[in-house]
Amino acid sequence: MARVVRVIVETDVDHVYRLLELLVSLEAFVPQPLSRYAELPEHIRSLRDQVVELAAGLRELIERYSSLLGEIEEKLIVRGETLKNVIEEALTAARKLLEEIRDLEDHIESLEAEKKRLEALAGLAARHGGVSVARALRRLESLENLRAKLFIIDAQLEYEVRRVLAATSLAYGVYPASPGEKLLLVVYRPRDRELVERLEATMGLRELAIPRELVEAPEEAIVLADIRLQEVEEALREARRELEKLVSSKAGLILGLYELLSRIVELFSVLETGLTVGDRVIVRGYIVSTALRALEAAGKEGWLRVEVTEPGDDAPRPPTRNPLVRAFAEHIRDLYGPPGLQEVDPAPVIAVTFPLFFGLMFGDIGHGAVLALLGLGLYRLREDYRGYGIILALCGFWSIVFGLLSGEVFGFHMALLPGYEPPLSLFAGDRLSAEKLRLALAVSLLAGVAHIALALVLGVYTRLRRGDYAGAAAGLAPVLLLYTGGVLYAAYRLAELPAWLGEAGTMLLTASPVLLLAASLTASRLSGVKPLHVLGEALLEYALSVVELASNTLSYMRLAILYLIHAVLTSMLAKAWHAIGLLSLPLLALGNAGIIALESLMAFIQASRLHFYEFMTKFYEGSGRPYRPIKLSGRHVRVELRAVAGRPGKP
Repeated sequence: MARVVRVIVETDVDHVYRLLELLVSLEAFVPQPLSRYAELPEHIRSLRDQVVELAAGLRELIERYSSLLGEIEEKLIVRGETLKNVIEEALTAARKLLEEIRDLEDHIESLEAEKKRLEALAGLAARHGGVSVARALRRLESLENLRAKLFIIDAQLEYEVRRVLAATSLAYGVYPASPGEKLLLVVYRPRDRELVERLEATMGLRELAIPRELVEAPEEAIVLADIRLQEVEEALREARRELEKLVSSKAGLILGLYELLSRIVELFSVLETGLTVGDRVIVRGYIVSTALRALEAAGKEGWLRVEVTEPGDDAPRPPTRNPLVRAFAEHIRDLYGPPGLQEVDPAPVIAVTFPLFFGLMFGDIGHGAVLALLGLGLYRLREDYRGYGIILALCGFWSIVFGLLSGEVFGFHMALLPGYEPPLSLFAGDRLSAEKLRLALAVSLLAGVAHIALALVLGVYTRLRRGDYAGAAAGLAPVLLLYTGGVLYAAYRLAELPAWLGEAGTMLLTASPVLLLAASLTASRLSGVKPLHVLGEALLEYALSVVELASNTLSYMRLAILYLIHAVLTSMLAKAWHAIGLLSLPLLALGNAGIIALESLMAFIQASRLHFYEFMTKFYEGSGRPYRPIKLSGRHVRVELRAVAGRPGKP
């Protein structure tokens, strides 16, 4: 695995875009802030603000039309001579796209406003006696000292409105309207205009504007409004179809531009969290040693100064290149937390033991084959699903392996080969066998012992790697000896194994407290702390570890218990076949589908628990920093820069 180093790079403001080009072309630079906020030069800040504004506009667009965008596999390809060209091209395309969509939205909004106006016009006649009301308002308007307003109120508020208006000098009338609504007519003098406006605002009155044409020619206006309303509704439907078609056809462009602009915002944040001193820009971050040559080459050209230092404890850890291990690292290990630079990465172990435990709980050739095929389908379906596909396929593979060992095919107990007796089958004939159940429990406990012992070994190694020799010698090493010795001695006594195993167990059990005492006294002498204090803490941790390890080991019995549940449920389905034959096919199909869905989820949860609690807590903290290098290309966009920084290019 490539080594991580910390770099500090410095350049002139004029070379900022060359620096960013270089960093994104590496796809290996993880920024580390030097400051909370660095003031950028005006021309860079102006460009950054435009990018942020348009990215926000595209995000709102995606939120509004998420149902139309769907899953887009095709990537937007952006090519440019320099990074600045790419940014300007993206801004131009984003503006054009947003303007095109906003023009259509504005058109739809104006049609909707016209529709509401026409509906109100027609509704006055249909619901509110609009012709007579309009004529009454026309007569009121002829009076110089009186004004009138028409409102719609909820029927439930009628009593409150009457109570408030009764305490004023205003004249009013309440008339029936549509169901749940009332029509309120308020007549007032010009000097009471502010009072009416306050009542309108505080009581939530909705004014119903009377169109001039309804006042002047009521009958003719209503007829024309109905005709015009139909035209507007058709135009509105057409405009909405056109908008949906536009958004759907531009889905790849929308998602690609949003992702690109979002990544450009991240680029500018690298500068904002760096330092700007005069006309110099300083950026700090982590980079893998294999990508360091490009930085050093740029440094030799003279426009960039590079300083390489040892990484700090917060340095991110680059992912492994092995796709199998990487899948379990990203989707299982990272649920607990990414590893620190000095931690042992549990992902390689998880990649082996997780599907192994899953297969033991879910052993069935048919069910495993279904999971394996689903995993392969996910792997080929989309790049984002490949990790899940790998995990599912491996879990399915080990389910097939344990199905072979148990002779299970969709719940049917089958002799796969003449004379072959499945060693892990729980059934003797049609009945459960107590002896074979004990064997399954023994296999589960053996797997747990190996898993926990490995965790303790890794815990000792982790402490030694960090320089915590006292913690390794007085803390985990005696516990490891105690656990290993206890397991060997118990196996010798219970399973009648060779005597030398019992003797080895006795020796380890004896060595454990001796090592604890010696390591505690040594740690006391080196630290200057009283021996009884150090020994007391060590003994307390030692005693707690005995109880914890015993419960941890017994917890692995869940492997056999889930295996038993799976075998019993599937065998019950198989009995339906023996009872009613072909008529049981729908029941078998639905039953097996349910078992695959529910029990695979249970097996996944229990395998995760065994790793997160029984295994990883012994040596792993998961307090590291995710390795997320800055780059322009992503799921929906691919950027191709023709002039990569570090080579001759425009500043």
